Amino acid sequence: MSFIQWLLLAGFIALLLYNVHPAIRKAWQSVQPHKELHHRMLVAVRRRQAGFTRLLELAPDKQAAVLQQLEKSWHAVNEAWGRIAQFAGGFSTTDKGLSHQADEDWSFIGFYDVAGYEDFIKCQTLLEQADYLALRTQYDIRLILGKRHTDAPVSLPGMF
Repeated sequence: MSFIQWLLLAGFIALLLYNVHPAIRKAWQSVQPHKELHHRMLVAVRRRQAGFTRLLELAPDKQAAVLQQLEKSWHAVNEAWGRIAQFAGGFSTTDKGLSHQADEDWSFIGFYDVAGYEDFIKCQTLLEQADYLALRTQYDIRLILGKRHTDAPVSLPGMF
């Protein structure tokens, strides 16, 4: 075979693998054993007053660009967490609630199911990457790990 025929064959195989790749990944995930999710990670987000003040000092077009970049970063971190943890729900609000002294209010509370402490540390390490520095500068993002309850707890262990 000539060089052009080999090149065309390699291109055809690459195109075929590119188109079949999602089906292979989906089949692999169904065969791969699922982790037992016994823990829940709480994600709490509020804006930082210093970051908000700096944002207001910018020109309107720069504000829009910064907000768009923050939105992209938030989607990227959620997508990365989605590969480690399973989103279980959450809520967002602009009303008063969960504030501490003069701090800003927590505006997003999200719950993710994780297999254990190692996955929680992976999520925390992922958030601390340099790619998300602007997001962490603008927002206070807290991650907390706890035991997942399927029923209402009958006691408050460790509180007394």
